[in-house]
Amino acid sequence: MTRTCSLLLLLVTALGSCAPRPAPSPPGGRLNLVLVSIDTMRADRLGRIGRDGRSLTPALDVQAARSRVFTRAYSPSNETLFSHAGIFLGALPSAVGPLDYRSFRLPPDAPTLAARLSRAGWRTEAVVASGHLAPVFGLDAGFQSYQVTDSVFTSFQETMPAALDRLEQLAGGDRPFFLFVHGYDCHSPYVKPGPLHHPETPGYDGLLAPLAANPLTWERIYDGAFYPDFQPPDLRAGDVNALDARVFDALRRHAAHGGVRRVALSEADRAFVRGVYDGAVAYADTWVGRLFRRIDALGLAGTTVVAVMSDHGEDLLDHGFVNHRVSLHDENTHVVFMVAGPGVRPGRVDDIVSMTALPDALLALVGAGDGPSLDELAVEVAPSESMLGEVSVRTAAGRARAPATALTEARPASPVEGMELLDDAGDPMAWDDPRADELWRALWEAWGS
Repeated sequence: MTRTCSLLLLLVTALGSCAPRPAPSPPGGRLNLVLVSIDTMRADRLGRIGRDGRSLTPALDVQAARSRVFTRAYSPSNETLFSHAGIFLGALPSAVGPLDYRSFRLPPDAPTLAARLSRAGWRTEAVVASGHLAPVFGLDAGFQSYQVTDSVFTSFQETMPAALDRLEQLAGGDRPFFLFVHGYDCHSPYVKPGPLHHPETPGYDGLLAPLAANPLTWERIYDGAFYPDFQPPDLRAGDVNALDARVFDALRRHAAHGGVRRVALSEADRAFVRGVYDGAVAYADTWVGRLFRRIDALGLAGTTVVAVMSDHGEDLLDHGFVNHRVSLHDENTHVVFMVAGPGVRPGRVDDIVSMTALPDALLALVGAGDGPSLDELAVEVAPSESMLGEVSVRTAAGRARAPATALTEARPASPVEGMELLDDAGDPMAWDDPRADELWRALWEAWGS
């Protein structure tokens, strides 16, 4: 018996030495906040089962099990800069100015989530993958430290090691902290190293395989075909810049010309498009999982709110393109959003939620504001807007999309040019459908002249 007790004592001691070390509690009962942005991740990829029968996102699945998961969260825009700006501010991005990369800038005193936390006494830091989150656009407003990778549009492979280092330093500090971590892993060209290149289509050696690493490959696909000779216009010469979604109009015009080379995509090609994207999702999950494990290992779980989001989704041939900037369909605006931490009751919320609610809700949760609780985020209308001048609303009835310039009448007798009405399943809705009144009214109230 004595020998058995000694062995048990040794086992308990050993386990105790591996247990997470306790981190100091933030003063005043205030909580830390870690916010992760997985750029371009579609909401329907969370928990998606791959060809091997296992989830693409095992780390996110574990996190989701202890989170409040908002299954119908919608972004205020379909592009990285504008969606992050709207989410940080809790407003439509047009509140800052026209959605144009050449002029869109958050002012240094913008009341972002980081700025509000900084004023309330939090240490605010970010580690981001440059590109559309580069400081030149002003998204560093409110951050006391804003680390940017040397290369642009890069992965958590570059940002996460620095973020883990910062997390360890912040955990030993004497005040609560906010750490924002971002990576472009799910953004085109999607290609990832090793076995996560395209695990869903491992035998594929078709048209797109040797071209996948070239970002232009994905912007040469339209309406079920690949246009190998398409060259984007010289964007430096006109009033269209390289990040302007109007470049896709040039692709449409190219495709409409007779005599251009057009290579129809086979079902294997289409599967590869989806498969290489899914490999990118799995790759992001491996890196985000490291962050979750480090939070636990540092003993921060009891003092830290952990929120995970995506800024927009991706059209994977659902509406003719492989991109997200062309339209405000659900595939491009339906995003990942989950929150875990002290005081958060795990479970799923199927109500419609706008990501513009994120700042006030997180401020209230960490003790820096008196905004709505996570139980109060449901909305009747989630609006979105794009730099093409398109606006949309998502309601329980469906989605309405239209050019903002078309909203000149409270309820015209027939649909306006460029307008699309979709029901909740994404199928076309007739103008005389009773639900059309609700959708049009929501559009008009948000943007009507």
